[in-house]
Amino acid sequence: MLQRIENRNAIETAHRALQATGQVFRYAEATGRVDRDISQALKGALTPVNKGHFSAITEPKQAAELLRAIDAYSGTFAVKSALQLAPLML
Repeated sequence: MLQRIENRNAIETAHRALQATGQVFRYAEATGRVDRDISQALKGALTPVNKGHFSAITEPKQAAELLRAIDAYSGTFAVKSALQLAPLML
């Protein structure tokens, strides 16, 4: 399963899936359903996640364009509301 996710170049998703699998196996081990957590053997087997910088809007003109685009959004009410709230949460 993890290889299929990794082959799609969804490296971070593969790491999250491994983490979730580990949680399931640790619970199963604690409750006596399995003998050991086999996800531990997969630690280090996945391609490392490339950590990088996330782009940010730093120019006032670009921020204005973004706010106008959010205001013009014609999708669902919930999504538009979330988009309008996002700049206020920084």
